[in-house]
Amino acid sequence: MKKRIITLLLALMLVVAMVPMASAASAASAKPWDGTTIDVSWYSKTKTEFYISTPEQFMGLAAIVNGIYNAEITTIIGDASVIVANKAGEVEDSGSQNKSTNVYYFGADDFNGKTVYLTADLDMGGTYNAATETWSGPNYMPIGGQYLMASEDTATKLGSSFCGTLDGQGHYIRNIYCSRRSAMNYGDGQSVGLIGRLGVHDNDPLNMRPTGAAVRNLAVTGYIYANRSVGGIVGKIGKTNGGAVIENCANFATVANTDAKGCGGIVGASWNGGVIRNCYNAGNISSTYVCPTGGIAGSNEIAIENCYNVGKISAVQDSYAMAIGTNNGGGTDVKNCYWLTNSAPGGGYYSRVEVDVTELKASEMKSESFIAKLGGAFIADANGINGGYPILAWQADVMPVAEPSAPLFTDVPASAWFADAVSFVVDAGLFFGTSDTTFSPDSTMNRAMFVTVLARLDGANIDGYTDGSFSDVSASAWYAKSVNWAAATGLVNGTGDGKFSPDASISLEAMVLVLYRYSGESATGDAMPSNVGEVSSWAREAMVWAQSRQLLDGIGGALNAQGAATRAQVAAMLRNFAQ
Repeated sequence: MKKRIITLLLALMLVVAMVPMASAASAASAKPWDGTTIDVSWYSKTKTEFYISTPEQFMGLAAIVNGIYNAEITTIIGDASVIVANKAGEVEDSGSQNKSTNVYYFGADDFNGKTVYLTADLDMGGTYNAATETWSGPNYMPIGGQYLMASEDTATKLGSSFCGTLDGQGHYIRNIYCSRRSAMNYGDGQSVGLIGRLGVHDNDPLNMRPTGAAVRNLAVTGYIYANRSVGGIVGKIGKTNGGAVIENCANFATVANTDAKGCGGIVGASWNGGVIRNCYNAGNISSTYVCPTGGIAGSNEIAIENCYNVGKISAVQDSYAMAIGTNNGGGTDVKNCYWLTNSAPGGGYYSRVEVDVTELKASEMKSESFIAKLGGAFIADANGINGGYPILAWQADVMPVAEPSAPLFTDVPASAWFADAVSFVVDAGLFFGTSDTTFSPDSTMNRAMFVTVLARLDGANIDGYTDGSFSDVSASAWYAKSVNWAAATGLVNGTGDGKFSPDASISLEAMVLVLYRYSGESATGDAMPSNVGEVSSWAREAMVWAQSRQLLDGIGGALNAQGAATRAQVAAMLRNFAQ
């Protein structure tokens, strides 16, 4: 009855196991950045086209644009005089909390009218430690932006812009470790991404605004963290003539912020005109503030075309977590965009006007017809680098390379029997943590939550299930439609006397019975699980089925069939059900 769900979940498991990176050959030959060297030997003031092939050269670009660089840098290859630490008065209002220093730095060249080409994949040296669940490495320097070069040292604040074109030519910038959050002042950690600010500051003179500012044909992996206006590709789009362009880009990095002004997989704050087109996000994007958080653009005022999201999007309030993005007073021209069901609790795109944003199941997003909808920039994922979801045409020759799993929760040790199961249900969007840092594996699952998970598992359209027969299920309850759907399809019968008991814990055997009904399968044999204790007569056939399906294998030793199921047990059973 529900065989297609198993196929869907198996596909989602592949996303957990593999994330895209550069080809194995190029990854093996690339030397990671050690954080102590930058190279500006490639630069000439009179040239308008530049070719970069090493991390040191890329960080040399950052130093030229920013005017200053990390204190850890001890070696400069080339003419160091091209790095000029210009100073200017603080551009923010004098009474603003954003003001923390009287000066900010910017470099000698913002690359207006110039193009930088990548000729190789770049490894920025970040590493993920699975034991401590943290990223570390040389602190990446975003090219342009408004952040502190040295942690909490306001004398090292930038106010710089990249105003040229960065063309990745089909290359990855991988293993970025970028931690630029300021605990002292939110204005000291903003406009942060691969490119921090694309275009000039709002208060800069009109004659400084560039024409043709763009980022295209590249992908990033790693970790990017700051206060506000944080993005995987661009932190903030500043002022330009005719708008900025971000196209043919993919983000696989974890992107997180702690304040306002947008957090996005492609762009954090896509303001001031332009377009994002032919891009996708597969990274985890999150905010711990009431901040517009989106897979493509967090806070958006520009056009978005032919883009999709399959990454997990989360915010301090679900309504702020949108798969594509949030309209910030513009950005109404959003068309041919798609998002994976359950990837964002807030929905696809927040707007007061009609936009062309469609929710799809995983199987639909992996189909040939979906690739056709996206147009010629996308092709099928023949090498499995993106879990079967469409990839950009320039990624055709990229091969999968194993990457560390994303950090789990503080109460889910990597060695725990339920660690893989928790990763599975979270990445599949079936249910989430109880906070940004905890999963509460030993807490029980109530009946309302379980049928909600089941509706997500099914991908059911529950909008039509507004009427129900349970006296204790209010029509306005967050779980009402899921409960009504489960009852209408014969999966649940209630607890008697016309009640459903939504807040009551669901027992292990009751959960097995519901899954048995849901599967549409038949029990085979007569063997019962040996580790579940006493089983109620009404659940015996379902328990025989569970044994034949190995549903309870690897679930924490001795079990209590009539006892309340824990969140960890539910996660493990759903993982086993998909196998």
